[in-house]
Amino acid sequence: MCIRDRYVSDIGINAMMPKTELPIHIDTGPFEWSLNIPVYSFTDSNISFYKTEETPVLKRVKNNSHITYLGFESENTMTPYKEISGDSAMLLNVRKPHKVTNFGNKTRIMILIRLKNSFDIKNYLDK
Repeated sequence: MCIRDRYVSDIGINAMMPKTELPIHIDTGPFEWSLNIPVYSFTDSNISFYKTEETPVLKRVKNNSHITYLGFESENTMTPYKEISGDSAMLLNVRKPHKVTNFGNKTRIMILIRLKNSFDIKNYLDK
């Protein structure tokens, strides 16, 4: 079995328009980890992570009732504890509350490689 079959659930492309941001959310889908690789990204694009005890609720994207996400009612009071620049590849735990922003003047484009639950990050950490 090749590594793709063992670990990769699916692959997508995310394009984010200039001067936009996603709400604080938890990704839906059958995966915990996403390998995000910039195609066209820069330092004024980032991902912020948040800590909260609040349980996320199913919400719908404005202007598109078909797209849902797990969001938070208290988003306006939440403070990020970590921010990562979008200008390099990153392995993200998408089950942690996070928000993506593009403060730049150009479209941000990322390849998202969603990893199956058979991927265990503990196997790749220094002991």
